[in-house]
Amino acid sequence: VSLGVDVPLAEAGAHLDAADFHAALSDGGVVVMDARNAYESRIGRFAAPGVETLCPNIRQFSDLPRWIESVLPQIAHKKVLMYCTGGVRCESASAFLRTRGDAHRDVCQLRGGIERYLERYPEGGHWVGKELVFDPRRAVGVAGADVVGRCLRCDAAADDYAAEPRCAQCRLLLLLCPRCVDAVPAAERRCEACGAAAPPAATAE
Repeated sequence: VSLGVDVPLAEAGAHLDAADFHAALSDGGVVVMDARNAYESRIGRFAAPGVETLCPNIRQFSDLPRWIESVLPQIAHKKVLMYCTGGVRCESASAFLRTRGDAHRDVCQLRGGIERYLERYPEGGHWVGKELVFDPRRAVGVAGADVVGRCLRCDAAADDYAAEPRCAQCRLLLLLCPRCVDAVPAAERRCEACGAAAPPAATAE
């Protein structure tokens, strides 16, 4: 997985196992940073009481450095706990953050990612929603957990990407409920960014 920039992996943040990560979230006084793409965090994320979770609105991992640069003032001199699906993306993402200066050195990452955390805390712990995985399971989560995702079109509860609806312009995976998947032709589907950039519809004179 490419971050799109060269980073010294020796600068990667310290690894916390699931129990230590959970304890740090429970104690508070930290900022949690998701290193995944927007379509992943839309259906599930860490949410601990009194702890701020930052989820980047990015299409792909190579967009993360630019987003991190945009939040540097917000997280300066704070302890950052970073996570991703299996821990791979956090290696380079945490290294990138720690090379942004002395105000951003206190960065830790979840060893083994969300996968290991949910193995340690099968009831969910501080995790809410589902985890998007890149295998036939598609998404996994705690039985009976609340649906945290919302349909892009109608705002109904949604967390199922099984139909794999994508933006017709940029190919971003879209979160649509089953009703909207059926209602919107594939050629007309747009993510927020592409929809906002679309020219206004022509009007009759």
